[in-house]
Amino acid sequence: MKISKMSKSGLEVTELCYGTLTLGVLQANLPTEDGAKAIRKALELGVNFIDTAQRYDSYRHVGEALKGWKGDVIVASKSFEKTYDGMKNTVIEALQMMNIERIGIFHLHLITSKQDLQSREGALKCLVDLRRDGVIGAIGVSAHSAEGVMAVVDCDDIDVVFPIVNMKGFGIVSGTLDDMLNAVKVAKSKGKDLYAMKPLGGGHFIRQIPEAISFIRSLGIFDSISVGMKTPDEVEMNVSIFEKGYVPEEIARKIKITKKRLIVYDSCKRCGNCEETCDQGAIKVGEKKAVVDHEKCILCGYCASQCPVFALRVI
Repeated sequence: MKISKMSKSGLEVTELCYGTLTLGVLQANLPTEDGAKAIRKALELGVNFIDTAQRYDSYRHVGEALKGWKGDVIVASKSFEKTYDGMKNTVIEALQMMNIERIGIFHLHLITSKQDLQSREGALKCLVDLRRDGVIGAIGVSAHSAEGVMAVVDCDDIDVVFPIVNMKGFGIVSGTLDDMLNAVKVAKSKGKDLYAMKPLGGGHFIRQIPEAISFIRSLGIFDSISVGMKTPDEVEMNVSIFEKGYVPEEIARKIKITKKRLIVYDSCKRCGNCEETCDQGAIKVGEKKAVVDHEKCILCGYCASQCPVFALRVI
């Protein structure tokens, strides 16, 4: 597995990053042992980079997978916290739940603008102190928009940028793929480390995985690409794509490719939390329940985390 040394943070990460969003309550809600088996398989096949977040409910899977593992692993996490104390408690929680001593990258989750960055000044100050103390290795931001990326390019405290990029620009908010690529190139020119999220458009390009990965690689910008996986077979498939550029027949036979969808159950109370949460404009409150625009939905599951009656699920 190819390893890249990030220029600003100095972290050495594999080109394939294990994205854990798919494991937790927002999507598959796998038992801890099942999710851990998939992560452990990735580690055994040479992947050393794992992306998680406070909201994903996947710390338990990561912690279980890392039990007894002796190799180097870079874990990245994220939080929406805005205050110093809130962020400090969040980082401590992550360390304890994963039973690790250090987090490689800790992100401010989904920065949207300079104003948003300023509103999280306390949380950023906390991360700066934790980086100084060696509790985290680098400070990052995740972003769904070009504006979010541009908000941090001149912030010296930010080491890593983690944007949505895929071959059709699926999931990019308030702009086009070209807008995002231009912003990412500016971030690169400013010395930021970069890895990409949603290369498969939240599952919309599930039947075009080699082409989708090839597109990200062709840009020559990113140190790593985060791909969501939930079974050992899916791990084998993606490792083969990254190492060989194709899926061997013996692995392909084991994979059942199904397209995920966001489901709204009849228990929906039409409270509107989901509509307010979705930055894609992919869900609206209808006459009887929330209605999903599947062409816009990136299957992140963030709306489900805000539903008071658990009426939303990515399956």
